[in-house]
Amino acid sequence: MTCPSIYLRSARREETGSQRPPRQHSFRQKPAISTLDSATFGVFDSAKDMRLYAKAVREGTLLATAGYARYGGPNQFRTAMQLLHLTLKGHIASDYDFDRFVGSDPLTAKYDAFLTDCGMSAIRLVIDGLLTSPLQKPELRHQAVANPAHVITGTECYRKCRVVFGTRIESSLLQHTELTTEGFSHIEEVLKAKPNTRIVLLELPTNPFLRVADYLAVREATRRHGVVLVVDTTFASPWNLRLLTGPHAADIVVESGAKFLNGKNDGESGIVMGRRDLLKIILAHQGAEGGILNADGAYRLMEGIETLPLRMPQHNRNALKLAHYLGKHPRVERVWYPLHPTHPDFSRARVMLPHGAGGVVTFKLRCDSARPGDERSQLRRERAATDAFLNALQRFRISESFGGMSPMIQGVLDTSYGAMPPADRARLGITPTLLRMSVGVDQGEGPQSQIDDLERGFAALEASLK
Repeated sequence: MTCPSIYLRSARREETGSQRPPRQHSFRQKPAISTLDSATFGVFDSAKDMRLYAKAVREGTLLATAGYARYGGPNQFRTAMQLLHLTLKGHIASDYDFDRFVGSDPLTAKYDAFLTDCGMSAIRLVIDGLLTSPLQKPELRHQAVANPAHVITGTECYRKCRVVFGTRIESSLLQHTELTTEGFSHIEEVLKAKPNTRIVLLELPTNPFLRVADYLAVREATRRHGVVLVVDTTFASPWNLRLLTGPHAADIVVESGAKFLNGKNDGESGIVMGRRDLLKIILAHQGAEGGILNADGAYRLMEGIETLPLRMPQHNRNALKLAHYLGKHPRVERVWYPLHPTHPDFSRARVMLPHGAGGVVTFKLRCDSARPGDERSQLRRERAATDAFLNALQRFRISESFGGMSPMIQGVLDTSYGAMPPADRARLGITPTLLRMSVGVDQGEGPQSQIDDLERGFAALEASLK
């Protein structure tokens, strides 16, 4: 028969820590390297084979699914484990290394990974899986309402995360606290005041100001208080920020696969990596709620991951050069890039991001004019000048994504913070002149072609202010 591989981890290894290779089922096929899609992968030789498979699913000892497609398939498994290998070891595994990694590497006894259909599905499954797992017991459900779980995020938390938390707050299942980047340095005090804290969701770097919180302070405090630390590394990529290794490893890392991982902006996906004991809980929740990435999406993501070690160094170099260019331009009020000397977290970023800080740069245009006028007219001029700048660009596409090969730019106010109350936007520094650009990987003239394009924008901005 033809059936994808199933890797069954032996109960003895789970219990004793023995490094004996996991059991493999009697039927085996080389993991797929092209799209292999089906509603069901499990066609078994006997009733006993199917009982073994069902038992492995129930016990959580199944490393790669070969049954119903809602739980994944060979493409999803291979892509997720390759990304885990990249995060843990710093490079893509060859076929030989991959088989050893999933079959006998001690790291796979501690860590696991799975794919979702988008980045928000990854975050939602992590939050719901970890917070609702105790509610499977009826006697505990009333306790969740009487003493809801507490979650900590940053003030620049992605807007759709705020929606997810908001719906759970309204249903009295969740309490939520937002901390500034500086506030995370004092998270110990918050955890003492909120002993019901279950999860800290930290974005490194943040959107749009690319702030870098004191990760070590957060990691030590969460570990002391038994709180799960979830880190979203989308803006850095696992090439630049590898948080599953070392003594200060995060519990869970999530990422949107549509950005740097995919690299082509042609497909949505998400990734969850981390401690196997926690992912076992989340995967059980995912099996009920869905959200798995389809086989074609996993194949597209795998194509992107294979080139990530080649693309990210170029993203890093281009972004740093453009950040220095913008930092000296008279029509730029301020630039934010973690490895630019003017960034508020520059010293911390040099330690946290030794490989580079990614390909996103945020900057604020200087649109002051000699023409008189009140605050409202000045706001209109700023909006018109920013529009003139954006409309004059030829190489940069106006788009709200990032991480692809082509350069992109967007107005932050118009997208991520458009629905936020004006007072909250002003408090965060979100103005019509705040722009976020993804520098891309230019194969032609390099960053100079992008600088020339930005000069066209600045010329149009000057003309609009006369």
